[in-house]
Amino acid sequence: MRAFSTAIVVWLGVCFASVAEPARLVIPNLPAGGPIIEIDGDLSDGGWTNAVTASLADAATGDAPIRATELSLTWDWEYLYVAFVCHDDGPTNARLTVRDANLWEEEVVEVFIDADDDQKTYIELEWNPLNTLFDAFVINSGKHWLLRDWTMAGIQHAVGAVEDGWVVEIAMPMTEFGEAQQLPPQVGDVWRANFYRIDRSEPVDRPEMTSWSTIGTHNFHDSGAFGYIEFGGVPEGMGNR
Repeated sequence: MRAFSTAIVVWLGVCFASVAEPARLVIPNLPAGGPIIEIDGDLSDGGWTNAVTASLADAATGDAPIRATELSLTWDWEYLYVAFVCHDDGPTNARLTVRDANLWEEEVVEVFIDADDDQKTYIELEWNPLNTLFDAFVINSGKHWLLRDWTMAGIQHAVGAVEDGWVVEIAMPMTEFGEAQQLPPQVGDVWRANFYRIDRSEPVDRPEMTSWSTIGTHNFHDSGAFGYIEFGGVPEGMGNR
């Protein structure tokens, strides 16, 4: 019995050790009167030099993907800015052009934001390479429901191209995150979030599923594994608010 108990303890230790800690990022604040961001699918705007960047990895294992994705984030008092650079040697599989279609069945990037960290309700946003938008409010209580009638008013988004892939550039109005403790968020506030990509280059039936915060599975709705984004101040040398 003692040997069996020891085996159970060792097995549990291995299981818990394999679960990654949620990722964390501090998002720099855009300085007033400084470089701006224009949502046009081109990340050469000076405002993006202020952003924090991270890479996506296999959502289940945290391993490096075949096709890399760079994530960038920054913010001001009006918008949360997000950009994806999706390296892709093709073909790019996307045909859906109707808002709120099942974009996850094609190639897509996704943003999940749980502004009050209740892990039960959050916003889901998706874009495919054709700049089609899916936006929904999610209720997650073991099984998740997508409330597609919800729309993010005032959102700006554009898709562009780089030499070896595609780019999504997004500005999300702070006023649309109604579950947050305070709006606009203040320096030091923390929200839960995760950022994803589904690549279906080849073979189409074996998609590569990547995330910013590793979730241990390919279930993007595992809200307990969302990472932490902290609203930071203006970086030193970038001006003052």
